[in-house]
Amino acid sequence: MFARKSFFRLKSISLSADFKWSFDHEVLPLMRRQPGFAGLVMLANPGSLERITISLWESAGDAASYNARTYPQVVKILSRTIVGTPKIHTFDEITFTLQDENARPVQPDYTQATTAPTKECAASSPRSTLSTPSTSA
Repeated sequence: MFARKSFFRLKSISLSADFKWSFDHEVLPLMRRQPGFAGLVMLANPGSLERITISLWESAGDAASYNARTYPQVVKILSRTIVGTPKIHTFDEITFTLQDENARPVQPDYTQATTAPTKECAASSPRSTLSTPSTSA
């Protein structure tokens, strides 16, 4: 897995809704068609000119291909709402953790004669964590 962080600065707060609409309706469809695209997180605070996106890719090659072929279109689409060229950072090592809202603590069953975890215990971890270091340079 490979991550690409893009930092955008809006021209004005009044363009927040336009940026979001353009991203959701024009940029994301382009990204979803790219080989290796795994997902995206957008970060924003109300009243702030800053927007950060973190796109996840299957490999560094997939992200590089997107950067060379599609990213110029993305910048052109968003140029109506952003100042200058976005700052990009890439990451080879990703740890992704989500809270499982249905998880509940499981008390070990000490009456079993085995040291292996039961199926219930193995599947009931309160957190799911994915850590996949990339072998790309």
